[in-house]
Amino acid sequence: MDYFSLLLQPQTAKLTTEGNSNAPSEEVTTYSIAEHGIYCLLIFEYCYFLLQNGQAPVNEDVVSLAVNEYKSSGMEATIQQAVKSAVEQHGHDWRVLCQTLLQTILDNRLSHKLVI
Repeated sequence: MDYFSLLLQPQTAKLTTEGNSNAPSEEVTTYSIAEHGIYCLLIFEYCYFLLQNGQAPVNEDVVSLAVNEYKSSGMEATIQQAVKSAVEQHGHDWRVLCQTLLQTILDNRLSHKLVI
């Protein structure tokens, strides 16, 4: 069984921080990994867009700006629904799931708001 097959198993896993018995454990699922990954990629893409196009405000943290833009865009609910649907429909086939998640990222880029 390869890495992606293990990753996409429907079971959940508990992760804890090694050596720190007081650290909270976090349930990790295919859904949570995909949602977090999409969130990070959308934020990084928007940061890159702002920096490349000279639209980043001077003396302001671009990552914070991008996070605030994401939160205020109302996109979070759209992403959550898209990821849930993708995992339910394609969770058994990681290649199709990855393509579907990639399309979700492309369709929801924050930089589209500045270009259109």
